[in-house]
Amino acid sequence: KVIDDNAKKVGVPGKDLQVFAAIESSLNPQAKAPTSSASGLFQFTNSTWNDSVKRYGAKHGIDHTDQPTNIKASTIMAGEYMKTNMQSIKQTVPNPGLVEAYLAHFLGAGGARTFLNANPQAVGAFVFPQAASANRSIFFDGHKPRTIAEIYAHVAERLQNAAKAYGISGVSISKTFPIRSSKTTGNMSSVELA
Repeated sequence: KVIDDNAKKVGVPGKDLQVFAAIESSLNPQAKAPTSSASGLFQFTNSTWNDSVKRYGAKHGIDHTDQPTNIKASTIMAGEYMKTNMQSIKQTVPNPGLVEAYLAHFLGAGGARTFLNANPQAVGAFVFPQAASANRSIFFDGHKPRTIAEIYAHVAERLQNAAKAYGISGVSISKTFPIRSSKTTGNMSSVELA
């Protein structure tokens, strides 16, 4: 309920933020990542949190004394971050969905654009070595590195599993990976993933 109420203040779907919080922290506002500075429901790193508070905080009465472990502040910042990222991703994918939104949350908007423009068969850990180092379960299947297309499918599956595990219904999660056409027009096509 707290996530839904605060998502509405920002104008983003509460269910999408619930899924993000479920996958990022198992809905634990005190969660702390062992491999980075990420903390709170949405696992904001210190730099992303500080940037978000600087950009959007005054509009919502949130300042530098609020922390990512504050449910209200964290949800509002995650919603604002999602809105901004979705606008940025639209340069690459005209109709981004929840997987693209999560990629932007996870990699930043620029990282998501790089991801979505990458060769789907490229090894994700080579494209994103720092992110792969901190998030092995996304970039590797055991010891086998995942391709960009496999990472996309894995993220979609994780989002679906989190929604199901936490009883979050009415969430649309596509497994269709958008790829650029071979023409230089920037038109998008898609590849259906298993």
